[in-house]
Amino acid sequence: MKRLWLFLIIILYVPGISYAQQINLGEGVGSSIGDATLSIVSASEAVSNIKLTTGNYSVSGKVTDKKNNKPLAGVLVNLSDNITTATYTDSKGRYAFSYLDSGDYTVTPTLEGYEFKPNFRDLTITTVDQSKVNFKARKVKSPLLKENVSITSSPMLYIQKDVVTSGWPYGEPDAEGYFLMEGYKMRLYDVEDNILTNMPDESSAVVKIEVKVEEQYTDGSVNGSIFADTSFSIDGPSYPLVFNGTLNLTMASDEFGTLNGTVEIQDCVIDDGETFFSSGSMYVTTKGSISDAQGLPVGFTVTHSTSGTLNVTGDAFQGTLSLTYNVVGSPVPVSATVPMTLTVNADGHGSYSTDDPYVGSGTF
Repeated sequence: MKRLWLFLIIILYVPGISYAQQINLGEGVGSSIGDATLSIVSASEAVSNIKLTTGNYSVSGKVTDKKNNKPLAGVLVNLSDNITTATYTDSKGRYAFSYLDSGDYTVTPTLEGYEFKPNFRDLTITTVDQSKVNFKARKVKSPLLKENVSITSSPMLYIQKDVVTSGWPYGEPDAEGYFLMEGYKMRLYDVEDNILTNMPDESSAVVKIEVKVEEQYTDGSVNGSIFADTSFSIDGPSYPLVFNGTLNLTMASDEFGTLNGTVEIQDCVIDDGETFFSSGSMYVTTKGSISDAQGLPVGFTVTHSTSGTLNVTGDAFQGTLSLTYNVVGSPVPVSATVPMTLTVNADGHGSYSTDDPYVGSGTF
């Protein structure tokens, strides 16, 4: 009888363990935290790139439908190179950028379901405004370009020709007070947490910048806001920049299953001239599951959760998370809680390591 029970344990328990070994828990969790890290670094770099301008030049134009020559409203027009900002065309198809310094710029229109001629226009501002930077739009059967920004309004950035000592090249805010700045929606706050919208007149009152993160990745998303404690000068934000905030993670992967979690940014500091944090941490919590849809036997489900803190160490976030997994559906339950050492680089890639043979070690 003892031999029979031993045999049953071997044929039932061991396969359950082997399936746990194949589920790539560390890689899936690491990838989702890597997405959040990449979002944080990109958003912080965008804040570093903000600057006021001393010029009083403008770029303006019109977008029309090639088929009927009618103005096209709601086109997102991006201005890049010397600065990065964006605006939408108004009901007459017009757009404009004001308070620009002399220099080189690229203007690029985008709207889902349309292609544009030309695709973009390069221009140089020397001593005069650049007007009639126009585009023709043609509707296509399948979307070629997609934007994550939802169009709630189409403000026109009217050209102002007043003589100023510093200018605001990021146009007007939307109905919620967000400016389109360096590729992100950003809001500006004073010391009493009031949202500031009258720029550049109120620029000296800025003590905090909110960056709205809305990132879509191959198998998931990162959403939320991070806040930079700073002030403005003619050169842009003052250093050091200190970031705090919370981002929500989601994953729906054919390989790693589903995952939800949060990353709380705690006092992450960027010094002048640097692109990564000199200090700070992130507190991570995740919960997820993997089922037979990801290659497990029919009826098997693996649930897992992680929590812990990663600290800035050199050019990466490093730390040890507590990872718990449970195999449901196996004739003999399989579960464990193990420490997982995680290193996440600025580009979102990294490595994980455990002593647990069923979680293992690897890269993501």
